[in-house]
Amino acid sequence: MGGVVAITPDHFSLVNGFSNNYWGWGAEDQNLRERFKLANKSVLFVHGPIGHYKSIELAHKDNDTTNAEMDCACRQLLINNLTNTWKTDGLSSLNYAHLSTTDEILYTNITVDLLMDESLKKGHPCGKKINGIYGCENGEKFHHN
Repeated sequence: MGGVVAITPDHFSLVNGFSNNYWGWGAEDQNLRERFKLANKSVLFVHGPIGHYKSIELAHKDNDTTNAEMDCACRQLLINNLTNTWKTDGLSSLNYAHLSTTDEILYTNITVDLLMDESLKKGHPCGKKINGIYGCENGEKFHHN
């Protein structure tokens, strides 16, 4: 899927939101797309002037170490097991701490801590921890069809 998406709250609840087992970037959008397929909901890709956007560079991507928390085979395993996990991994199992709420002119900014450290201490579905992180020993990268 990737990019910018518009999802109704009802549909987001129906697919149980995003998985709580992805830390960093990569495959979380594919996971969400597969959840829609499993819920028998189609995904519409809009092209042209309505569906066009320009991607901006992430200001902190060089300092982002969360992507190292899992890689390759782990991401593939999460996709492969999605049929068994999508109804129990997501909104229904979300754990977070509310930090602040700020009312702005056009939106409300709600800041939360997703408690990554606690989540990883409980064990990860990939079950493989290498040098303190979850991933592959050979450095292989995730792929999907």
